[in-house]
Amino acid sequence: MPYGVDLDRFYPCAERSESEFRLLFVGNISVRKGVRYLLEAFQQLDCKRKHLTLVGSLSPELESTVQHIRHSDQISVMGHVPQQDLKKIMSRSHVMVLPSVEEGMACVQAQVMACGCPVIASQNTGAQDLFTDGREAFIVPICDSQAIADRLQMLADDPDLVTRMGDAALARVKSIGGWQEYGDRMYQIVLGAIAS
Repeated sequence: MPYGVDLDRFYPCAERSESEFRLLFVGNISVRKGVRYLLEAFQQLDCKRKHLTLVGSLSPELESTVQHIRHSDQISVMGHVPQQDLKKIMSRSHVMVLPSVEEGMACVQAQVMACGCPVIASQNTGAQDLFTDGREAFIVPICDSQAIADRLQMLADDPDLVTRMGDAALARVKSIGGWQEYGDRMYQIVLGAIAS
């Protein structure tokens, strides 16, 4: 059962650039979250104007890697961002990539979808329970920077695909409902289990 999302907090609230392809990562900037594979895929992406924003706390094992990329004008490392600002970043992004090697159901996927942003996520993010591969988002194998790069290239080359997938992503999270609906469904499941 996919998590709901607070649709009063997350919604489309900013325009996407037509001149720059913007990628987003939100989460702990760590080995576990597969950031290495995103960085490799970003380097492979053939796009004149591209920008990657990393939002989240930096883990010690990636400090040297991030120190190296901080000097790039194509990559921003932002640290923690309040939710009211995060929805604007999500809305402006053409795609969020979550290439986790190990993950539970990542709430950030539903949040970014509620902002009308497509997702590229690994199989280990709970993605299959949230969206359909190729409709609202793309699901890729873990540790596969080439698969991420291929999907990024598809989106960078086809702005209409970004729009279609973003619209489908928003429709999908609206159909799931918010946290109240999630709580109500979970409550019914627990009651059913107790009664069995």
